[in-house]
Amino acid sequence: ISVVQEFTQTKKIDTTLLNNQSQKKVNPLDNLNNTKIKSRDAKRISDIKQIQIALESYYNDHNKYPLANGLVVLGQAGYQVLCDRGFQSSATNCSNVYINVIPSDPMPDKNSYIYKNSPNGNYGIYFSLENGTAGYPAGKMLATINGIQTLDNYLKNENQNKIKPENTDLNSLDTDNDGLTD
Repeated sequence: ISVVQEFTQTKKIDTTLLNNQSQKKVNPLDNLNNTKIKSRDAKRISDIKQIQIALESYYNDHNKYPLANGLVVLGQAGYQVLCDRGFQSSATNCSNVYINVIPSDPMPDKNSYIYKNSPNGNYGIYFSLENGTAGYPAGKMLATINGIQTLDNYLKNENQNKIKPENTDLNSLDTDNDGLTD
């Protein structure tokens, strides 16, 4: 095969590839937007895990999670630092800092990390994912001492646990003493 023939064949292959690629009409802005969304979601998961580590460290030292007045937006006024005094606006007067700067959602005008402690000794951090990442789906999420899950799954499991009888003595359900539950 001559150099001219090889060049011609290569040119045909290149032209075919270019034609096929131009038919797809990929919008580079779509790729950029998808990359930004993935990056924000990955940052959210990373932020939440960082906050959870700080909360567990606080719990190990105080045998409880930090108190909050209702639902609070982490990273905003009064909830920017977690130290031995709980959530604070700064590390001033803190002797042990668990997290010096509590992260905020990458799009704080649209989403927030919302913290709530519960009477049963647990906590919840509510947040949202745009497209999902690292095996987590898009949507409303909840981080607790049991990990991160969708809010829908948490509520579904919580309702199942409320319906399921706990510590029920099955013998007490045998009202006619025939050995069977009535």
